[in-house]
Amino acid sequence: MDKDAALQEELEAGTSLTQTIQGMPPDRRSVEGVVPGWSVHDTLWHVAYWVNHAADIIEAARPGEPFPEEQEEGEYYDAKNAEAFPHGRTLGWDDVVAHFAQGRQRARQALAGCDEENTDAAAERAMEEVEHYREHDAQIRAFLASRETT
Repeated sequence: MDKDAALQEELEAGTSLTQTIQGMPPDRRSVEGVVPGWSVHDTLWHVAYWVNHAADIIEAARPGEPFPEEQEEGEYYDAKNAEAFPHGRTLGWDDVVAHFAQGRQRARQALAGCDEENTDAAAERAMEEVEHYREHDAQIRAFLASRETT
């Protein structure tokens, strides 16, 4: 996938998730149940953390250098999630929303400015975040729908 297509996919998925969280009633933001043990606040922090991580990786790609490698083992991601999770709970809703928006902006700018040599790898990494947005957007929407019917 080329970077223009990846940027368009990110725009669509990121906008959808942003709209979902903008419609979140304040009294439901910290209610657990989006996924076991996680509230909407926790879930959004998780997404914000990982999009900023992706931005770090894409920004680290420099012309003439190979694209930075990432760990792919589940243990790596589990450890990073466990490390990041408590910090997210210390932040207010507006801070988490801002961190998500900042990460999206950084990742988009890094991808847009990526050199030709690293474009495929950067677009692939950006698409991992797009899928991440979609996954958690669907979970948050389902959580909201379940709460509206009870």
